[in-house]
Amino acid sequence: MKPRLLLIALLFALCASQAGARAPKVERTPAQKLIERLAKLQKRGIMYGHQDDPFYGITWEWEQGRSDTYDLVGDYPGVMGFDLGGIEMGDDKNLDSVPFNWIREEIIKQYERGGIVTLSWHPRNPMLGTTAWIESDIKSFEAAKPYLEKTGQLGLVLDPKSTVKEILPGGKGHSKFMTWLKRVETFILSLTTADGKPVPVIFRPWHEYNGGWFWWGKGNCTDQEFLRLWNLTQDYLNKSLSSSIVWSCSPNLGVNPQEFYNRWPGDERVDLLGLDAYQWGTEEDFVKQCNADMDFLDAYAQEHGLLLAFTECGYKNSPDATWWSRVLLPIMEKHHPCYFLPWRNFKREHLFYIKESRQDTHQEVSCRVLFFIIRVHGVERSATPINRHPNHHQSTPLGMTDFLFFLFFLRIRVERKYSEGIRPPVFENNKYNKYYSLRNDAIIKNDPNNKHGATELNPRLHRFNFTLNEVTIFLIQILFNFLRALASNNIELSDLAA
Repeated sequence: MKPRLLLIALLFALCASQAGARAPKVERTPAQKLIERLAKLQKRGIMYGHQDDPFYGITWEWEQGRSDTYDLVGDYPGVMGFDLGGIEMGDDKNLDSVPFNWIREEIIKQYERGGIVTLSWHPRNPMLGTTAWIESDIKSFEAAKPYLEKTGQLGLVLDPKSTVKEILPGGKGHSKFMTWLKRVETFILSLTTADGKPVPVIFRPWHEYNGGWFWWGKGNCTDQEFLRLWNLTQDYLNKSLSSSIVWSCSPNLGVNPQEFYNRWPGDERVDLLGLDAYQWGTEEDFVKQCNADMDFLDAYAQEHGLLLAFTECGYKNSPDATWWSRVLLPIMEKHHPCYFLPWRNFKREHLFYIKESRQDTHQEVSCRVLFFIIRVHGVERSATPINRHPNHHQSTPLGMTDFLFFLFFLRIRVERKYSEGIRPPVFENNKYNKYYSLRNDAIIKNDPNNKHGATELNPRLHRFNFTLNEVTIFLIQILFNFLRALASNNIELSDLAA
């Protein structure tokens, strides 16, 4: 009997193993794949992102096929940010005047080239019809309040701080707000490739909620009202988009741990924890606060298995070009976010702009900023299509990346001078006797009256202009970084592909 029992046991074990082998493999959703990819990349380096990158730049706007980043270095940002403000109104353009059809096209292009997309949303005030920014509404209401109380009309006028309450279930604006969510849903559902594949996106609603400038922010609704707003938004969109959305929650600089916990939607509702960090005051205050916030958020993200990112960052007009490498980089190296996203390059509002204070220091400025970009951007660059085909990619050695970014920052310097009607710095100082142009190898002699500058140094015709001294400095640096890349087995894009 024992041999027979042993045979039966072996047969059962064999059947069980075959059944397990036949078990269907659970297919991961596009959102799950994106989360896994972000987690993988977070261990390898920090991706460079940029808001509204393909729509306008420091000296141009609304040119199809142009991008500050691609135009200057031959590659796109690893992460691109776009805003849906205005979609809730049924508008054709968002709050920054970018057509939604164009936004859709660029999102799909970014996805097909291997890039990552993040969406923010600055909806208008659904009860007042004003913008997402509520401070002027509150100020006007408070100014009129004594008169309204005196005349008995206070109850007839909506308190701006009751906006969130009124769009929740049972409120006067709930039906309207659900229509708004439907329009957001419709747009995200439309983000599909030619063969019908959905494009996964990082969605970052109700951001900077610990500040008081938005109608959903601190002081403008209770903690419970905010959490109900978050849940309402997420539950509605997840009915049709749970496989496409990576949910991001991003407080503003100045995180108070207790306030963070009071408005935290829950670990099961958030995939990526972000921080919006701009320097508006002193450098010392920024560094102190940013380090404190990232210490807290980084620890929370690691403990609870969340991704971490600088979802917005910058220093308005970048008055100190060393700020990126000297101030922000050490903070990022300490906490290793998966990406950082400087805000948009819009005329005087650009937040990723390099500006030198004196011509005599522009070489040092370019060198320092270059060093920062190489370290954070050279780790993974979004795939550069060969012949515009998304399935064939090339990777650029680190030494060549140095050279490209060298040209990138020098072009910014020359174009800014022309956009402001100022002569290029080479004509402002007799220190430089020759100026070289890569496009025609022309040598332009010093011309204090700038008789030839307007044509010979037209930034749209001669994009990469630099002095002989700069060439010597950067060739040495390129050689050094190239040898360093060889020694460290330079990272290929194929290693990081999803």
